[in-house]
Amino acid sequence: MSIEGAPSGIMKVHTSSRSWRAGSNTGITSTPAALTATGRYCPQGVQIIAAAGNSQNILIGDAADNCVIPLAAGGSYLVPIDDPTKVFVQAASGTQTAYFVCH
Repeated sequence: MSIEGAPSGIMKVHTSSRSWRAGSNTGITSTPAALTATGRYCPQGVQIIAAAGNSQNILIGDAADNCVIPLAAGGSYLVPIDDPTKVFVQAASGTQTAYFVCH
């Protein structure tokens, strides 16, 4: 789809009637778990956003025993993966919240 009047070389915008593919996990604890149990198709990755009110980092990884990427409160990280069920999260301590958007 092209945008009428847009100069050449400008990234094209894709619009769709589909609903947003997004969600949240408000129960992230020190026990590693999948970001969500609901699979969604994310052809360009999963953006994870740590809630601004989190008191501790969230750790992100690709398996329950490999959560090593720290994400501070208010931070975000784009994981190059096609389904948020393949992303694992855990809290450094306490109970934390993360949001995600499929790209």
